[in-house]
Amino acid sequence: MKKIFSNMKPARMAIMLILALLTVQTVQADPNTTDKTALAAAISEAETYSGSIQKSNPNEAKVLASIIDGCKEVQNNADATQSDIDFATSAINESVNQCKIAIARNALSTAISEAEEYYNSIKGKYPEQEQKMAALIGNCKDIYNDPDAIVELLEFTTAIPNEGIKQIKTEVARIDLAAAISEAEEYYTSIKESSPCIASVLQHIINTAKEIKDDDKLTQSDMEFATSILEEVMKQAKDAVDTGINTVNAASRMAEKYYDLNGRRFNGKPSAKGVYINNGNKIVMK
Repeated sequence: MKKIFSNMKPARMAIMLILALLTVQTVQADPNTTDKTALAAAISEAETYSGSIQKSNPNEAKVLASIIDGCKEVQNNADATQSDIDFATSAINESVNQCKIAIARNALSTAISEAEEYYNSIKGKYPEQEQKMAALIGNCKDIYNDPDAIVELLEFTTAIPNEGIKQIKTEVARIDLAAAISEAEEYYTSIKESSPCIASVLQHIINTAKEIKDDDKLTQSDMEFATSILEEVMKQAKDAVDTGINTVNAASRMAEKYYDLNGRRFNGKPSAKGVYINNGNKIVMK
């Protein structure tokens, strides 16, 4: 039965099942020898599942509802034989399973599409990460294209692209932070003698950025936050040096700037409780 259902579109499968269920044998059945307990349980389970996917997957829910109605015809038919009852029970259980497979396969397809979109965004820029994404997408497509893939495998595979993207985005953010640090260190070397105060502030930020880059436990957002802070301080330092602003006062103004962990800048010391970055140091306001 599985191979028959797996090759049918949901709507066609529903029609075939309903026709089969409505043409049950008319041989008089002995109610004392038939057992509809399993059928009743299967219908109840199918109705619960159909209700749970009504909003998220209305087409699949509609198909399943039609099959449930057909099985109820058998359940309410006093002349239904045990063979009819067993067929209806098997049919509704398989229908629920096929709906779950269809939904899981659609979710995997969406995850693969998102992974391909991200792959295209880094293609040619980050060779190692590009290669990892290509391999990940290829493996997921193999599962998607496997007609015998079960629900659990499809659901498990769906999580892989999302987790893979998360990991590779962190790697990319770490690479970008390393590049920003390298640029900042080069600029620091060029101004450390002519503008020592500004260079000192910049060095603090560089050291903090290095700590974040080297911490394997930190996330993509941590890396991006450190990069944005470093780039902002670099801009301030260059503006101060290029315009010839008094370096002591410029460094003091740079040190007055606080940032929260979302990258928002505060002019002056914030009054709200929380963790902030100031002059390259983590400050906890209590």
